[in-house]
Amino acid sequence: MEFRNKIPESESEKISYFTALSLIFSYAELFIPRIIPFLKFGLSNIVILSAFSLNFSSFFILTILKSVCSSIFSGTIFTPFFLISLAQSVLSGIFMFFLFKLNKFCHEKFLSFYGISICGSVLSGIIQTFLVSLYLGKEIFSLMGIILIFNLISGISTAFLKNFFKIPDKIPHLAERSRKKISKKNAAIIFLFIVSAFSIFFFENLYVLIVITFVCVIFQICSGRKFKILPHILLWIFIIFTSLLSVNGKMLFSIGNFSITEGALLSGIKKSLKLSAITALSQASVKIDFSLPGIPGDAFEYFKILLQKFNLHDGNLIQKIKNAFQN
Repeated sequence: MEFRNKIPESESEKISYFTALSLIFSYAELFIPRIIPFLKFGLSNIVILSAFSLNFSSFFILTILKSVCSSIFSGTIFTPFFLISLAQSVLSGIFMFFLFKLNKFCHEKFLSFYGISICGSVLSGIIQTFLVSLYLGKEIFSLMGIILIFNLISGISTAFLKNFFKIPDKIPHLAERSRKKISKKNAAIIFLFIVSAFSIFFFENLYVLIVITFVCVIFQICSGRKFKILPHILLWIFIIFTSLLSVNGKMLFSIGNFSITEGALLSGIKKSLKLSAITALSQASVKIDFSLPGIPGDAFEYFKILLQKFNLHDGNLIQKIKNAFQN
């Protein structure tokens, strides 16, 4: 594998490289503690803000691949987080793309990159809240203010970092490689993972869900993927708290004006168990050899090289990111 400084002759090479860069930023974000599940700064949007020079079809493909490849890498591909990420990435990306083009069409910059980033981030927060509400219930809308404030800060930070990092114009050329296809065995395993993850949502018995979650966690550990308890604890706290905002069934006790009802508590625990089980199952899927052909495969090849450069640098997080895409 080799890197050569060369402006790519095809849009596909640009898409692959930008996707790989988004993976590096997503990887870097794993080092930033996340207190509230579903909420993250979205550092990969730095790449989206740097990719408006692509034509629309290429940009559209990039927004999809950014989400798909990131979910495969992080082990969330079979969870609801993937669907949320995909919807946010595509819809907010297209919205920002058209705002940028509208700026150029009007020959006036009525919106700076900060304005475009903020608009995209706020839309992303609205989409996120709506999709999460389909699973957790309409009570999540009571947190809309917090989510939008967080996304406002995220949008400002992303625009600032886009100017700070200055994604290079010259994109390295990826050496030719063999084009492997997903084997029938791996295709069957992926299908089994999808069916297993989907079927978990249909179980409602508390004790069955406890067993399923335990089995999925053991499966994750046996696959060699490290099990981290803190993200699950934070996920449980968030989901159960959101569920308790509704009144459902017999009241167990109250804290001031806040009532804890049996049905709401049980519902929150069940939803938490399902998401923990699916998350553990998805984490185990990281060990699957997807062997993606074409643009996604090239993106992962770029990412391997960028990740190696990222990990070789001993500096802080910002220095490691800059080192990843420096020639």
